[in-house]
Amino acid sequence: MAWGGHREALRARQAVQLDAWFADLEPAGAVTVFAGDFNATPASATVRYLTGLQPVGDASAMWVDAWDACGRGPGYTIDPDNPWVLSTQRLVQIAGTGMQPARRIDYVMVRGWAHGRPGSPLGVALACRTPAGPAAVIPSDHYGVIADLWDPPYQP
Repeated sequence: MAWGGHREALRARQAVQLDAWFADLEPAGAVTVFAGDFNATPASATVRYLTGLQPVGDASAMWVDAWDACGRGPGYTIDPDNPWVLSTQRLVQIAGTGMQPARRIDYVMVRGWAHGRPGSPLGVALACRTPAGPAAVIPSDHYGVIADLWDPPYQP
């Protein structure tokens, strides 16, 4: 979704469009997962719209934020302790490097979920927070989000 604190109205419109797009694609009873960098905090209009807490115009949605459902702690995916955050700040010419607060802007959301139905979040955690691989680096300026969703055996 659109980057920049001043772009919340655009992100909210993008969320409405994405929600409608998903609704058009998914078959009845399907579980749809929407994950990624939303560039929006949990209190934003975008996330409030997606989680059914705030309409945008005459549109409303109902996605479940896996972190809200079963996460522990704040779930910050942008953290100034991550060395790539400082590099990104320099790249986009943010002068006050090191002043960026930790925040959660990356999500795993599930549409069509209700308690006891397929897709229910069972667990969620941050990923890629410690250096790994041959180069022993953190792979991104964002920590990843990994969610376990309930997938019961199919019973026709």
